[in-house]
Amino acid sequence: DRDVTGVQTCALPIFLGGGGMKSRIVDRLRQQDGISYGAGSGLSEANYEANSALNLSAIYAPQNLPKLKTAMTEVLAAFLKDGVTQEELSAAKSGLLQQWTIGRTQDGALASQLAFNLKLGRTMAFTEDREARIKSATVEQVNGVIRKYLHLDQLIQMYAGDFAKAKSATQ
Repeated sequence: DRDVTGVQTCALPIFLGGGGMKSRIVDRLRQQDGISYGAGSGLSEANYEANSALNLSAIYAPQNLPKLKTAMTEVLAAFLKDGVTQEELSAAKSGLLQQWTIGRTQDGALASQLAFNLKLGRTMAFTEDREARIKSATVEQVNGVIRKYLHLDQLIQMYAGDFAKAKSATQ
């Protein structure tokens, strides 16, 4: 049940900020609000248990922390409420599938993938099936997965920086 549609591995990071300078997080924090030098997200799949880790990150000046918290909360709430669009899904599918295809054209990356699959007891049939499920995933399926697994009240938030220096600068 962990890999319902085959897109958990790409849905959250790409839509929220794993895809470079075009994502909901980057659009809001950098382009719209101008409070972040860079932002993104990533999903770390746990291959030996039914847990994964979603990481959202931003590089920002410490004095912008309150604005950053508000913006991130709003982006995530809208993401949950509205879901992904067909355009976002198509771009995410294309980008992820191209990345994997290109990766298999490099001997080292392919050897690494084969060795990791062997360690997990998988063959390339697993990869083929996973890619087929991603290709056939619908907006409704992806939004269902997002709403099933993303719970804003369960996110752990951590912030690092020289907040004392930022506080003294505003006084």
